[in-house]
Amino acid sequence: DTSPYPENLALAALGIAGTVLAIAELSAKIGSHCVEYYKAVKNAQDDITRVMEEVHSLGVIANNALDLLKGPRGAELKASGQLVTTVRRAEDLLKQLESKLRPSTAREVFSRMHILRALKWPFKSKE
Repeated sequence: DTSPYPENLALAALGIAGTVLAIAELSAKIGSHCVEYYKAVKNAQDDITRVMEEVHSLGVIANNALDLLKGPRGAELKASGQLVTTVRRAEDLLKQLESKLRPSTAREVFSRMHILRALKWPFKSKE
């Protein structure tokens, strides 16, 4: 192997790229959940819009980071401990958010029956 980077760095590179990809996917899921809430929940549209905008921005950043990681200087970015920590923290926060917004089985049934008014936005304005 003539690579200037140690083997464990290559494994870390795969891990960070996977995490960035997961962030992009979670952002899309959260966006879909927010659209459902936006249509169904009254008096929370401003909060929902704010969440959608923030998550969309994070998804765009994740996709841009993935492009950079695949580029010629990607190995240097992948070696950044701060990038690894930040990306993992973002993924954890998005997982928590997606979990809160994910429709329950009962909600899915109501959705199919067009009884969406029973939905409640799971956050307070300050969250």
